Formats: sequence, structure tokens, C-alpha cells
Amino acid sequence: MKATIIAALVVALGITSGAGAALVVTSKNIKNGTIQLVDVSPRAKAALRGRRGPQGPPGISSITEATATLTILPSGRGSAVAYCPAGLAPISGGFLAGASNVVVQVSRRSQQRGWEVGASGPAGVSVLVVVYCAPGVSN
Repeated sequence: MKATIIAALVVALGITSGAGAALVVTSKNIKNGTIQLVDVSPRAKAALRGRRGPQGPPGISSITEATATLTILPSGRGSAVAYCPAGLAPISGGFLAGASNVVVQVSRRSQQRGWEVGASGPAGVSVLVVVYCAPGVSN
């Protein structure tokens, strides 16, 4: 009886190990998100990294805000430019209207190192023009 159990165990192990040797794991067998970084060999990790690209420009170290006031003229129109201080370039800008019936036609980076706003509305209404400036940004 002891020999029968040992023979059965040897046969079972032979079938199991044979099946294990024939098992091939493919991407179809792997559930998304189940492979961990520790499961990947150092060689495979290096192949996934690729080559390092060129360094980008340095980040913005500080932002300076500058303002100007646009006053709507009797003609119903007005424009103004908020300029960046010397050595700084505009990175963004905008406006704050002093009345709800002001219509802004233009709000853009100006060619003159600032932010330009053009608006129409009731005469005498003020619009605050704002520019955000930073060093090291091409104009």
C-alpha cells in the first residue's frame, strides 16, 4: 500500500511539473494593473526608460503684477496697455471692469512688453488692465 501511495504521488508530481513547464504567460493572461515594479527585471526597467531628452527652459522664479487704468472716452471706446517693468516679459494678463455694461473687444499680449485691453461702454467708466510679468521669458 505504501508503494502505491508513493507511485501515485510521483505520477501526480510528474503531471503537475509537466503542465507547469508547458505554461506560457502572455499579455492575455495578465490582468491590467497587476504587474508591480518589483516584478520587472532591472534590464527591462532600463529598456523602458529610454534616453534622456534635452533640458527644458528654467522655471519661472517670480511673478510681478503691473496695472494701468483704461477710462472709456466720450466716444464710448478706450484702450490701455499695462507694461512690464524693464527686464521682465508678460506671461499673462486681463482686466477688471468697473461696470457690467462694459464690453471688452481686445485682451491680449501687446507687442510693447505688456498687456493690451480695448473696451467700449459708458463714458467715464474705468477698467483696470493687469499684466503678470516674469524674468527670463522671451518676449
